[in-house]
Amino acid sequence: MGWWQVNADTLAGSRFAVSPLAETFASLKVLHAGEGAHPGELAWLTEHLPAYRRRLSHDPVTALLVRSGLGRAWIADFLTPTPGEGATFAEEIARVRDTDPTTARDDLTVSLPVSY
Repeated sequence: MGWWQVNADTLAGSRFAVSPLAETFASLKVLHAGEGAHPGELAWLTEHLPAYRRRLSHDPVTALLVRSGLGRAWIADFLTPTPGEGATFAEEIARVRDTDPTTARDDLTVSLPVSY
């Protein structure tokens, strides 16, 4: 979670949309960090973290993509595209899959931790 201060012109030109993919990605970030901020997250982590870690241990390519995409300070932009109004999870995932490989590499370069 971040704290953003915006002026009235920026706010007036903004739009708010629910993104199933962004919500899923937020859950992925919690899983990856392995730390909950409140009792509900802690209970959810207790239930799902072992399976998440098993999945990544059996799929090193996905594990590397998750680590790279989450980065240290920036998430690779192509992983959370701006949602279209009323977009479904499947539609948002299709947009991620359709990302040009050059764009994905460029985004991962920005988010990729230096130690990898």
